[in-house]
Amino acid sequence: MSALRSMLVVAFAWLVTSLPAAASSIADHEPARGALMLGVVFVAALSWVMAYRRWWLPLLVWLPLALGASIFIGHLVDPTVSAVIRDELGLDYLMEADLCIAIAVVAPLMIAQSWMGRREMRR
Repeated sequence: MSALRSMLVVAFAWLVTSLPAAASSIADHEPARGALMLGVVFVAALSWVMAYRRWWLPLLVWLPLALGASIFIGHLVDPTVSAVIRDELGLDYLMEADLCIAIAVVAPLMIAQSWMGRREMRR
């Protein structure tokens, strides 16, 4: 019984501490547009540098990036969250975020494929 009581106290304390964050605007929790674009540039540059060494190394970037992108897209697709984001940041933010995520997910695959083709043509 004491274990259940301590779990309830911890859950209540967590809930009380998270209430002010939940009451703030959604725009504070979303990445800025510049951060999204810099993320795409960083992923492309990292993939290019990794592919220069071995053509398959950008595929190591792709897996965690695809998993993280699916979580972020799931967050943006949620009807209640996306409506609030659309009201606060505008529809263009949602479209830009989707475009940046799509480019970031596809860039390592495209770079790996291009370097694989170059290595095959050299032989």
